[in-house]
Amino acid sequence: MSVQSTMKALLAALALILCSCDSREEGGPAGPPAIAPHPPLAPALALSIEVYGLAWIRKVVEFKVRIKNVSDREVDVVSCLDGSDVGWRFPRFIVKLWGPDGKPVNRSLGRCGNCNGLGKADVVSLKPNEEFDPLGPGTLGHHTLTQWTPAVVGKYRLTLTVDYSAHDPAEWNGPEERVTVDGEKVRKLLACVPREKMESTLEFEVTD
Repeated sequence: MSVQSTMKALLAALALILCSCDSREEGGPAGPPAIAPHPPLAPALALSIEVYGLAWIRKVVEFKVRIKNVSDREVDVVSCLDGSDVGWRFPRFIVKLWGPDGKPVNRSLGRCGNCNGLGKADVVSLKPNEEFDPLGPGTLGHHTLTQWTPAVVGKYRLTLTVDYSAHDPAEWNGPEERVTVDGEKVRKLLACVPREKMESTLEFEVTD
């Protein structure tokens, strides 16, 4: 065997030894490389709220509410339904308001005990970057933020929570007697609705 062939054989053997050492940890064989966990899915929806113009004492304050599709795919959203604003069903639209003294403002509104089922007209498709007013005219929750008149000037803080997180159709459909009959229909209507919980807080000034 030539000197050159001998050197090649020695280098190959040395490389094999080094690879064998690198593949072991504390005398044992190295396991497969660790797989990084998938990052959590980014929210598909974003909620915003603001005051239209100025807020005046003894006048109804007008709010602008929007749910925006911030994903790169088309998704569905659901407007405020009959009973959504009092926690009777999903989606839940919960408003909390604090006055200048830091205490909760009583906004209790009278309502009947009826609760309509979820229908196709209640579900709206949004393309990426499109917005929707879930409390706008024509929705059953239109009164949720349109019947409050401040009696005191000062700084107020309002928090709106929109909760789409329920998976059970019965929690969206209202009275229990409709669950068995309409459960599959509701499930299909909600197939493209992100099960997310959104919240937006607004601080605003009421002037005289």
